[in-house]
Amino acid sequence: MADPRTDPLPVPENIKSFIGKYLNNKIKEIHEVSLLEGKLRVDLASPVRNLVWGELTAVSGDLFLAIIEGEPSCTNVTVRFLRDANGDIESMSYSINRCRDVVFSKQQGVGHSDGNRS
Repeated sequence: MADPRTDPLPVPENIKSFIGKYLNNKIKEIHEVSLLEGKLRVDLASPVRNLVWGELTAVSGDLFLAIIEGEPSCTNVTVRFLRDANGDIESMSYSINRCRDVVFSKQQGVGHSDGNRS
């Protein structure tokens, strides 16, 4: 299997389906998934705090990897998008070394655009 850090997969054809705002009710945070220069990116919707990771690299299907530069590979973030019975994305889950399956529900009709940022 190719190493996504050095041999990333091509951008998925359905890349725009991942774009949107994702809410975790337990920690009261919104993560925004957008498309920047042809790549998916996750940002925290907060004026006072940023994520130390952001750019997503495709691994397989709905599975992505976010590399935290300068850290050992065990601290990289694994991001999975989960689909409902109709095949629509309903949530995003990420795991990192000390946190597993932190789930954010996709928010419908909340300021979605085509996701391109400049």
